[in-house]
This record gives sequence, structure tokens and C-alpha cells, in this order.
Amino acid sequence: MKRNSRRDGGDGRSFFPTDHGQLEPQSLPVEGRYLLLSDLHLGDGRRVDLFIGNDEAFVAMLEALTADVDAVVLDGDIFDAAETTRAEPIRRAHLRAIQALEAVAERLPLYHVVGNHDSLAFIGELLPAARPCREVRLGDQGLIVHGHRFDVHFVDGPLDGKGHIALRAHAWVEERMGDEIRLPFSHYDNPANRFAHWVFYRLTMASLLAARVMARLGRRDPLRRWAAHHDFWARSQWGDAHGLLLPALRALAESPYRVLFTGHCHQAGLLDHFPDR
Repeated sequence: MKRNSRRDGGDGRSFFPTDHGQLEPQSLPVEGRYLLLSDLHLGDGRRVDLFIGNDEAFVAMLEALTADVDAVVLDGDIFDAAETTRAEPIRRAHLRAIQALEAVAERLPLYHVVGNHDSLAFIGELLPAARPCREVRLGDQGLIVHGHRFDVHFVDGPLDGKGHIALRAHAWVEERMGDEIRLPFSHYDNPANRFAHWVFYRLTMASLLAARVMARLGRRDPLRRWAAHHDFWARSQWGDAHGLLLPALRALAESPYRVLFTGHCHQAGLLDHFPDR
């Protein structure tokens, strides 16, 4: 997988996995009323499908919340392309949810900010009326992005841009283990996750030892990569999932926008960090 070595290239384009292409931004007037949905992760119906059992509740919610809005923005990771290489299993597993989204697209503009679990092919097959984009700008006041551009594993990260391969490997291991292997551990306490965390801890300590040896030999990059990994996992355990908070705040501080909306972290929250803006 290719990567952009910067969070925002000189041509104004941001990083996405290769099958997302060079997607353009979309714009909406700041005065409108919009429904923002993120990280549904509609999967193929197997045990580690995050959306299992939620279709009917989602349909009811969608019908209620779209009664008085001007547009709907899907802020990434709507379809989980890491779980399956085909779109049809997702359609079979979540037909009601997909039909509800299709019904919304028939009467309202539906924008799909493409996330790291998404695939343009899946979007085209499962929700062809959606308008794929890399971000949605709300006038000059707000910006909606998926959020994986702030994730160390996808941009300038220790995995060197191979985040999509890691996603598929993670989905494969979860399916074989038959349970969730995720962060924070307090939310996913199961035998598979306990074993995975034990293995990760041992590997982390071994990596630290190797990084310190390399640093003594004058090569400090491995130590910096270890520190990035450690910060990522520690922050995720403490509630800053994927370690997005600091890089997202830096991006907002450097931008002309007053509000930044991101998905990717699977946590709802509102942070008022720049009250003067």
C-alpha cells in the first residue's frame, strides 16, 4: 500500500489506501441541519461483526433522525472491508440497514467520507447513491474527516503505511480466535484478548530492549518507533482510542476551521479546546 508521507500533501490531498483513489472533498453550507453517522462497521455476519443485532434499532433511529435534516454524512468505516473480500455477505447480513440507507439516499444528499475500513467497490455495490469523498467542509467553519489520518498506524507511522494489511490480519486472527481482540482491554475482557495482550506485552518489552541497544549504537529511529507504539497502546487503554486526540488538536489549531468532526476512535465525546475560536 502506498502512502503520502504527509498528513496533507502539497496538492491538498490527504492520505487514503490505494483503492480509494484521489477523492475530492465535498462542501455543505454551514447553516444546514445534518445527520452525522460514523463507524457502523457493517460486517459479514460472523461472530466478530460489530453490528450484529443492531439493524432494527438502526433503522428506527435513522427514520426518526432524518425527518428534519438537509443531508446525511457517513463519516467512514460504514462497510467493513477488512472482514470480507466480497460485498454480498455484508448485504445478506445487514439487508435492512442497507435498505434504510438506500431509502435515505433517495430523498436526501448522502455523503460518504471514506474510512480505512471502507472500499470504493463496496460503496459502489452496496450504496451506489452515496457520494464518496475524502472530507466534507461545512462552509469555512467546520471540517468532517474520518480520523484515521491522525492515526500513527496510517500516517507517518511505525507500520510504514501498511495499515490496511494490519486490518486484514487483525480480522483474520479475531475470526480464528472466535472473539474480539481490541482496546481498551476493560471493554473486551475475554480469553483471546487476555492472551493477545500477554503476547503483545512480551513483544513490546523485547522491542524496547532491541531499540535501546540500537540507540547505544547511534541508531535512535527504532527507539522513536517503539515510543510511538507505546504511546498508541497506552493512550488507547486510557480512553484516547488510537491516540487521536493530540494530532487532531494540532491539526485543528493549524487549520482555519472552528470545529473538527472525526470518527475512527469509536468513542463519542465533545471537547471545547479553543474557546476563543
